Amino acid sequence: MTKPYIRSGMDEEGRAWVEVEDTELYEFVEDFLTEDHDLDYLWVGTHDEPGRATCYTMVFEGDLLPRIRTALALIDAERIHEIYLINNPDRAE
Repeated sequence: MTKPYIRSGMDEEGRAWVEVEDTELYEFVEDFLTEDHDLDYLWVGTHDEPGRATCYTMVFEGDLLPRIRTALALIDAERIHEIYLINNPDRAE
């Protein structure tokens, strides 16, 4: 499942993951998943890639992936883009 600046999947150890590009957007998605949808992650890691905002990867129990994808599908792509532009105004189209 892919939304702008948000990706999700399963790792080789059977854990679900959600990668979010940008700090402001990560904070929104983290609150949305944990507070609005009761989906608690195991840990979160960060990494930087040239030309991209900081990426955050939340790792969850693998059996939560269907619920995670259902929740993420509820977030409007335009809202995601608006939040992303707060820290990345140079990416406005």
